[in-house]
Amino acid sequence: FPSTLEVLIKEREPLLVLRLRDVKVKYRDWMVSSDGCIYQGNEYSPAMIRLLPSLQVPSSMIQRTADNQGYRRLKEIPVVAPLLELARSDYPEIFRDWTVVSYNRPSDKDPGANISIKSKRVGNIRFNPTDYAHQLSRLRYLLDEPKFSQAPFIRSIDLSHGRSVFAKI
Repeated sequence: FPSTLEVLIKEREPLLVLRLRDVKVKYRDWMVSSDGCIYQGNEYSPAMIRLLPSLQVPSSMIQRTADNQGYRRLKEIPVVAPLLELARSDYPEIFRDWTVVSYNRPSDKDPGANISIKSKRVGNIRFNPTDYAHQLSRLRYLLDEPKFSQAPFIRSIDLSHGRSVFAKI
């Protein structure tokens, strides 16, 4: 028998905010962690919540728990989370403009899989759910190009097609 019991307590850190309608109030903000857990955040400042991108998914993906007190884990978030975590840590100048995150079947085995980001500067940025480091590097390079850096708003950038990048100003 082991003589030692280890207990590891790890605080969840919000990665996204999910705004849901509530019967009692107009809406309620739920935090989404990198493992897909949807939870009610306590004592997060409104300023900190405003810095988080919102998650936009079909309502059919959001399911109540058996006790009806919360929501089931979003199983796709662990595929999306590395993109957001890498952007937040290595590309903060890009990440801070991200406002809405959505995804369509984010599996690296699905050729139609994609993650879409709406930002203040780019209407829609589309990622493939593989090799996020390479895609973010190409995004930074493109945004630093004179034609794009001088544009007040870029309609779309699609990084989901391997080495090809499609952009509309």
